[in-house]
Amino acid sequence: MGVAATPERARTQVVRRPGDGRQQVFADASGRRRRRLARVAYIVGILAVVLIAVLWLSQYGGPVGPVR
Repeated sequence: MGVAATPERARTQVVRRPGDGRQQVFADASGRRRRRLARVAYIVGILAVVLIAVLWLSQYGGPVGPVR
């Protein structure tokens, strides 16, 4: 009690898939998923560049004094 079996003695099972094991689970022959993912990645990248540019430009302006 309280002692785990060593890896050499552990009870394991091998799960076998039907077929020869070289079948693809999912294949997108049309390429729609890849194009959609690329489009989303470009949009996120552009937004990140714009936000970084806005942050950089806000730091470039220097300190602003109080309004009198």
